[in-house]
Amino acid sequence: PSGKVLRAMRQVRPNGASAAKPQRAYAELQVTTNFSFLRGGSHADELVTSAAELGQTALGITDRNSLAGVLDAPAAHLLAVRGLGAGKVAALRAVLSLAERYQHAPLLAGRPVTDSTLAERFLCQRLGGRRQEIFAVMFLNSRHQLLRFEELFAGSVDRAQVYPRELLRRALGHNAAAVVLAHNHPSGNPEPSASDLELTNRLGRLLAEIDVRLLDHIVVGRGHTVSLASRGLLMT
Repeated sequence: PSGKVLRAMRQVRPNGASAAKPQRAYAELQVTTNFSFLRGGSHADELVTSAAELGQTALGITDRNSLAGVLDAPAAHLLAVRGLGAGKVAALRAVLSLAERYQHAPLLAGRPVTDSTLAERFLCQRLGGRRQEIFAVMFLNSRHQLLRFEELFAGSVDRAQVYPRELLRRALGHNAAAVVLAHNHPSGNPEPSASDLELTNRLGRLLAEIDVRLLDHIVVGRGHTVSLASRGLLMT
């Protein structure tokens, strides 16, 4: 971006923020404004306005201090930014989709889920930016390769109702040999609750009745995850 754009973006601050706010967010946003699809207009003033307002979207409208705030923001928020029309918002979504495909290529190509790290990265990307609680499942074959990822249940900002019968039906339908359960905490704190542990062990027992192994239950927060298997919290 031009010096004029950079000066404009340095002026962007969330309400109540100090000058010591981390600069990483601004660097990431500068990269975003350098994409050709965000520079659709030829007028420098339009680009400056778009860059500055895009920064405010990430650091003000959303609750993130990074480019993730832009990519996770609802389309309605982005469409409110002057200079970002439906086409450019769609292009931003396309960039996110391409990045996800690249990041998850090994898993989607059949790499076995042999430890929690691969699953955690996948699930953090899929669920980390969600504003309501989602309960999802990775269905795996006998080699622990991904058969299907499904978001089975959605709820409010703090709870998703889980129906065990539907989980069992989907596991049988995919002929799964194992599963990794997952849900997000929109609050950002991935620490499992007592009810999370109770539900996990209940589902584990039910899955065992149909010879499906529960490998893990991963709780996703904001940029962080907790693996119940890694903590030794799964009943065997």
